[in-house]
Order: sequence, then structure tokens, then C-alpha cells
Amino acid sequence: RSLLAADPARVTQVQVTAADPAGSATLVRGDDGQWKADGAGFTVDRPTAEALVFAAARPAVARLAGYGSTVNWAEYGLAAPAQTVTLTLKPASPTGLAETHTLKLGKAEATGERYVRVDDGPAVGVLDPAA
Repeated sequence: RSLLAADPARVTQVQVTAADPAGSATLVRGDDGQWKADGAGFTVDRPTAEALVFAAARPAVARLAGYGSTVNWAEYGLAAPAQTVTLTLKPASPTGLAETHTLKLGKAEATGERYVRVDDGPAVGVLDPAA
């Protein structure tokens, strides 16, 4: 199942927003391909940043937990998500527009699975804990 299949190579920015501001960060990919933490004085580990980008651009959804207009978002922790990940992608063509995709991460289950909603769509996905 796929709720989002964005090209990780087109991602230019990843913004992670958490309930606790200390858990929030914005990563920006420079023209040289290196990731930098916006407003921070530390070096970003490239393999870790690339893994985050790939996981967010192509979330590994194991199954759907709910779908449609009657979903109770609070039941899955998605009415007030624990974290929100926003991806900004450069245009696919020279005349195209930049894209933005938002993943809302809800509550985690004891199994390690976590609920996700992509772009305020009608589906509640269950993320594979191994991903």
C-alpha cells in the first residue's frame, strides 16, 4: 500500500514539528546535496537525513486502519498529532511548481506500529515498525 510515493531526490526540505519544541527541526538540502539543520550549529549526518527523507517520501504502510469521512481521527492520535513531517519537493520540470506533502504521525501501539495520515487524506495508515 502506498499513501505517498514522492521522489526522495526531489526533496529539498524536511520540517519535523513536535509537541515539544525541542523535538522539532528543519533540514534543508543545499545545492551541493548536503543537509543542514536550519538555525542550528551542528552538522547533519547525511545517511541519517537521507533515511528520514526516504521514509517520509515513501512511508512503509503495512495496512489501513480506517478510511473515509467517518474516521475518528482522535482514536488514532491524529486529531492532535504527536509529530508532523512536512516535505518540500522541487518542481518535477522547469515549468512546474514546488510540491509540499504533510505526514501527521499519531499514536504508537505496543507493537511499534504507528498511525499516519498523509496530506489530510481520508486514510489512516499503519506504519510498519521495521521501516
